[in-house]
Amino acid sequence: MTPERKKWWDSLPTNEFECEDSELMKAAGMIKAYCSIHCCVVCPFFDEGEEEIVKMPWKPKFKETYWTFDGLRYTVQNETRIIWEVTSEEWWGAPLESALLDKGWVYRTCAEAEAALPAVAKEMGVEYEL
Repeated sequence: MTPERKKWWDSLPTNEFECEDSELMKAAGMIKAYCSIHCCVVCPFFDEGEEEIVKMPWKPKFKETYWTFDGLRYTVQNETRIIWEVTSEEWWGAPLESALLDKGWVYRTCAEAEAALPAVAKEMGVEYEL
């Protein structure tokens, strides 16, 4: 691995990345580092560009605070508007939370959620407020 790639690799949080073919690498006896949720594979083919590193979404622990989006309903002169905003929630592992996670709408910080909201609102065709 080149020094630049090694520096980048070493900077990655190990619980957020895994090798695309981690089971294949494990079967081949490659070096593997374990962490609480996912694993990282130090792949000898990475330097040749044959292996892809996939960023895994952050998943809150039980009862941990996370940030996402919510819609506020306003009625003005008999016209109802829904405006999305950033809100904090506590992770319980409910089906709705899993759907938010699958969509990529679960964030560690308010700032991350606020940075993502304009693009999400545009994609969804909704109004938003920060």
